[in-house]
Amino acid sequence: MSQRSAKLLALVFGAIVCLHPLLPAGTAQYSFRSWNSANGLPDNTIMAMVRTRDGFLWMTTDDGLVRFDGVRFRVFDKTNTPALLSTSFSFSVLMESNDGALWAGTVDGGVIRYKDGRFESISTRDGLPSNEVLRIDQDSAGVIYIFTRPGLSKWAGGKLLRVAPQPNSPFNAYLQPNNRQTGFDGSRWGLWRTEGLRLERFAYGAWQTFPLPPGMKSPRELHIRSIYEDSRGTVWYNAYGYRGQYFRVKGTSLTAYRGFPRDGFVCWQDDDGALWLSDHQGHAAIWKDGHLRSLSELVTPNLFNTVEDNAGTLWIGTLTEGLLRVTRPLTHMLVPEGAPEGAATLLLDRDHRVWLGSRGVQYLQGQFLKEIAHTRDRGGRLTFFTALAQAQDGAILAASRRGILRIDASGVNPIDLPGGDYGDIMALLPSQDGSVWVGCKEGLYRIGSGPFLHLASMEGQSPGSVTSIALAEGDELWVGTSRGLSKLHTANPVSWQMVPGWRYGAVSALFTDARGILWAGTDGYGLVRVAGNSMIDYSTRNGLPDNTVAALLEDDTGDRPYLWLDMRRGLVRIPKSELESYANGDGSPLDCMRLSEADGIVSEHALFLGQRLALQDQTGQLFFSTRHGVAVFDPRAVEFGRTAPMVYVEEHRIDGREVPSEDAITLRPGQTNLEIHYTGIADLNSDQLLFRYRLAGLDQQWTQAGTERVAVFSRLPVGDYEFEVEATGSSGLRSAKAAAIPIHVLPRFYQRRWVQIISGLFLLAGLIALFRYRYSMLRRSQTRQRAFARTLMASQEAERKRIAAELHDGLGQHLVLINNLSLMGVQSTDRHADGDPLYDRIAEQTSEAIDELRTISYNLRPYQLDRLGLTRAIRALSDHGRQIFAGDWTHELDNIDGVIETDLEIAFYRIVQECINNILKHSNATQASIVLRRSDLTLILEIKDNGQGLPTDHSSMAGFGMIGMRERAEALGGKLQLSTPSGGGTCVIVTVPVPGGTPVQGKEKQSGLAGEML
Repeated sequence: MSQRSAKLLALVFGAIVCLHPLLPAGTAQYSFRSWNSANGLPDNTIMAMVRTRDGFLWMTTDDGLVRFDGVRFRVFDKTNTPALLSTSFSFSVLMESNDGALWAGTVDGGVIRYKDGRFESISTRDGLPSNEVLRIDQDSAGVIYIFTRPGLSKWAGGKLLRVAPQPNSPFNAYLQPNNRQTGFDGSRWGLWRTEGLRLERFAYGAWQTFPLPPGMKSPRELHIRSIYEDSRGTVWYNAYGYRGQYFRVKGTSLTAYRGFPRDGFVCWQDDDGALWLSDHQGHAAIWKDGHLRSLSELVTPNLFNTVEDNAGTLWIGTLTEGLLRVTRPLTHMLVPEGAPEGAATLLLDRDHRVWLGSRGVQYLQGQFLKEIAHTRDRGGRLTFFTALAQAQDGAILAASRRGILRIDASGVNPIDLPGGDYGDIMALLPSQDGSVWVGCKEGLYRIGSGPFLHLASMEGQSPGSVTSIALAEGDELWVGTSRGLSKLHTANPVSWQMVPGWRYGAVSALFTDARGILWAGTDGYGLVRVAGNSMIDYSTRNGLPDNTVAALLEDDTGDRPYLWLDMRRGLVRIPKSELESYANGDGSPLDCMRLSEADGIVSEHALFLGQRLALQDQTGQLFFSTRHGVAVFDPRAVEFGRTAPMVYVEEHRIDGREVPSEDAITLRPGQTNLEIHYTGIADLNSDQLLFRYRLAGLDQQWTQAGTERVAVFSRLPVGDYEFEVEATGSSGLRSAKAAAIPIHVLPRFYQRRWVQIISGLFLLAGLIALFRYRYSMLRRSQTRQRAFARTLMASQEAERKRIAAELHDGLGQHLVLINNLSLMGVQSTDRHADGDPLYDRIAEQTSEAIDELRTISYNLRPYQLDRLGLTRAIRALSDHGRQIFAGDWTHELDNIDGVIETDLEIAFYRIVQECINNILKHSNATQASIVLRRSDLTLILEIKDNGQGLPTDHSSMAGFGMIGMRERAEALGGKLQLSTPSGGGTCVIVTVPVPGGTPVQGKEKQSGLAGEML
């Protein structure tokens, strides 16, 4: 300790106005919470209680059998559980057997057994001697023993066997209790017998010696006043004649406790060896080594049932006051004397002394708080110290809205503040040069050594109230304000600017770690990590319980560093490694451990934003300030090894109606709305469990449900799914195994797979049949069209042939005769010597008429087609066109004779003829070609030119010639295609199937032209 600090302590020791103990007397080491009929418990009378291996707390009450998960009570009574013949339960008769079954005894309805979600009653109609059950226990082999008034039965292998009363049963003699010897309630704890100088009790399937009080020679002298067996199987009793003594029986050993209150009776012994007791006047207390400490929170005029869970929490069921939970807090409270409206401001000085500022200034020494004289209500009744700091010379600075006090060896003195009233001062930061930065409602001030400075604006605007100041790099400071995070450059020239990109509102706390990373607590946006130009925020979406951070600090006393946050819902511990992992891109939820009211943390904050509410002393203890005092605890002693919570699916409702629990949920056709109620159980703080669920087979991601314990689904698609739910406790541990239940959504009749398959097959068959019908109709229509076209073309060609023949045989012959007569007239000797030109003109005109007639007759029916075949006819047609065409004309013709039916050859011929006529009359081409190819399957005709090509609007080509070509191609069973090649011109391609598909031999039919037209 420095000499200056010693003088300071010497001063304040002489000025102590009061001493405040760290641990108030009474029950400060325990935390109590109660449930009764006013806040959820169905009835205040708890007859028996047991905690089953699945974590549920079961109770028997006058309203029925009750199951409690730490949050909700579920009641089983006659209205919802027909198997319950009675709800008049016996005192302390409730147990769980080795096979996980729950056994409860009633006064008039026998035994209630609950196993795998199903209840059953065992009564006199099943062979039970009586329906009044006094006791149920179990031996090491798993045999259940049922004690009734009177009678004894056992349950083994799923069957009930009556033991007594039975003829020749050795137990018949012990069914009637000796109330004088074992007390009025002795029959509740087994059967009793006296064997010589021994008193024996039959319990748990065997007779065992029951130890007598010290000095008692015969069991006949025993007169038990009160006897009780707790949930651990320990028997507690006292006897007349042994005033001030109480006895504990474990097995066959006896322990005597002397100096015990006369009217008390023991109900429990905790792990510290203290006895928990009550009396008939309702005075509960804890007794140890002759010292009695009252339990004002526990008021019951009778014995109470006590159960301890895995976390050491005591659950106490009373006969008049309901249920009580008793926990040993992880923290103890440091309670300064002062106004309750705000939490104390904290400071750890360089001598590792903890200071508190509230209505006065105090410091901690040992187990006591010592107050500095002349600081309480300094300047007025509403004085409250909101900031503490230690100056470079060791003096303590204490700030309030009234100003700043300096506490040093000379006493308590106010500091003269230049610039007038600073308003509410929330932050003090001494500098190495002796100056002090003051953050307040009016902005920033620099006082002390060096020039006075007041920064009332930032970037031309009001900075808002300064809430906190922290060191940054070099000459810079982080400044938190009600507007956000800012940075102050303290070297000349001084500049103050908002941090670019800040969008998280008011800053409530600042902390800079050893790596220079700034951690900022906000009022509504969670925690923010600032490193360089990067800002990462952490909020409820990452697993934080809420988004308001009142204080924060780093704890590196353990195996790895943690960040502690003081939030609305308690203290939260987060490994810094997980915070860094998230900053580096890992989106996994944070492993948050929470300490709350059950741990001794009252989650209430100060009224003043920015107060220093947390610190860690040199021993590693953490101090967190609340309205009710300062919570102090060693983080290394906090029990982090709590077990993971257990999670269960409790019940489900379909369309608002509860459905009996089964191994699977089935939604039938017409059922649309499904509610699944689930729950979780933790060693502590079950009400703080956070749940998530998903529907496997439908959901890819988990739904974060928070503390909600119901999942609602509407109109699920037909299929098979599995509902899965997990829980995360305040310790940060997640349930080791998800609770799951299959869901079967049944289809309607028409939605069944086999119906859909058969319907699909029928539909497919119908479509195929329709297609085939339409196809056949189309084929028939095409066949009729082709037949009609063939008939039409045949009739046309027959008519043409007839006309050609008549022209040849009739008119043609007459023209020949006229021509011959004209020639004869020319040669007649009767004519005059110089000749008559009339006969010459007649002969000339007649010859022209004969030529024209031959052309018409040829066009009507080319004689080559009948005499020489189709190939020669097309060749002749091409040769004729070449003679007329004024350009390059080529043709390549395969032999196609016999390929096309005889009556259809003229149709193919007409197509070629029409194409050649179009080239000669309309194309203006300089090149033309005709290619006729035959393969095994098709006959392909290609006629093209390089003329003017097709018009842009093909509809203008829908003349008789084009229509006739298409009709003839279709009559041949083929198709006609028109196109314009890339180089221009026109290309006509006709494709005709080859009947029979026989290979072609040779190019042309080798036969010469014979005959002449007419």
